[in-house]
Amino acid sequence: MINLLPPKIKKEQKIKKLSVQISGAMLTLLIMVVMTYSAVYFVNFFLDAQLTKNKQQLDETKVEISKLKSIEDDVNTINQKLGKLETLDKDRVEWSAFFKEINSSIPEKVLVNSIQVDKTKKTFSISAAAETRADIVKLQAKLEEMELLKSLSFQSSVFDEKNGFFTFSMYGSIEK
Repeated sequence: MINLLPPKIKKEQKIKKLSVQISGAMLTLLIMVVMTYSAVYFVNFFLDAQLTKNKQQLDETKVEISKLKSIEDDVNTINQKLGKLETLDKDRVEWSAFFKEINSSIPEKVLVNSIQVDKTKKTFSISAAAETRADIVKLQAKLEEMELLKSLSFQSSVFDEKNGFFTFSMYGSIEK
């Protein structure tokens, strides 16, 4: 292509062409900056919304954790009370059954004066009167058959000649 234009017009066209190219580049750059700013703005908006949502979830989780901690404390308190109850129940003696069994163990010809039980010392003693020594031995044998009474022995035995009976005392230990 042959360009026959005068040099002044050529120069103006070159400048005009360069000006259009620069304007296009500036417009493209401006569009890219606006698009980048818009993208950053929307990402910031999305992240801010997500952060707010996460904070709400965290607060809800903290409330649930505090409720669960309260429940856990209640459960621990109940477990401690149950442990104490189990300990008490393990050491518990069915006293009505105990005395009923003692009553059924006493032979017909034995008269009981007193029965003493010390749960803290775990001791047992009985003072009674019997017509014969055989009745005393029979009582001791029946008492030794009881699960709770152990190590029964005579503390004293005296024959009352005036009334014709033996007074005696036995003692032993209570085991649970």
